[in-house]
Amino acid sequence: MDKRMLIPENLNDFLLWFKEVTEASWAKRMPQSDQGIAHLEIKWIGMSNSEIDQTEKKYSIKFPPDYREFLKILHTLSMIEESEQHFFFNWLGDEQKVNDKLDGPYSGLLHDGMWLSSWGVKPGTQDIAINRLNKWYREAPKLLPIFGHRYIVSEPCKNGNPVLSVYGTDIIVYGWDLKTYLLHEFEEDLPRELFEQVYDNEDNCWYSPFKEEVQSLFDSSWLNSSYDDILYWGELIIQNEGGWRYQP
Repeated sequence: MDKRMLIPENLNDFLLWFKEVTEASWAKRMPQSDQGIAHLEIKWIGMSNSEIDQTEKKYSIKFPPDYREFLKILHTLSMIEESEQHFFFNWLGDEQKVNDKLDGPYSGLLHDGMWLSSWGVKPGTQDIAINRLNKWYREAPKLLPIFGHRYIVSEPCKNGNPVLSVYGTDIIVYGWDLKTYLLHEFEEDLPRELFEQVYDNEDNCWYSPFKEEVQSLFDSSWLNSSYDDILYWGELIIQNEGGWRYQP
């Protein structure tokens, strides 16, 4: 790794770096004993290759290769507070909870009455609309849960698939790949060296944006990616945004 780089470029190196810096951040916030030692340490727990293979078979899914690497290192946490249990996902946890999470996107679309403009005029009969949604959902790539209501698109089965924030039909790209997603989601747990201090004269306050090297990762991913490349789900995102798109 180039010591001058703020963030490792290689995915495996990045995931190990991310594990180290987030665990260190959480350790600083943990309650301390009289001896100055944290009572409990929060650690990421990875999955073995065998556990990943068995999970794919059990739930009839296929993990993209970079998500497999993620699962080996950052699958879930060793200690999760009750208030955070619905955020951190565990593929090896309760089977009903796993299935509920996998079915979450469909339940949300059904509840919101999803109908794509390309399907024509929405029928007045609910059964017809539901049947059309069911057909679309069966054909669409599965969304695989990562954290909270963030899901990675499973197809094509390759590195670099986007991570979506999914809440009913309110779906946006939260990261064009796992790296930018993790940097976005866990921004408050990252080292301060990734940020710069900027004073806003108009607002009369300081704020802390990412340094240019880090921000460029987000900007280049947006410039080099297209909603049209997201199978099925991209059309829904475009319809929701009404032509608006973030431009770095």
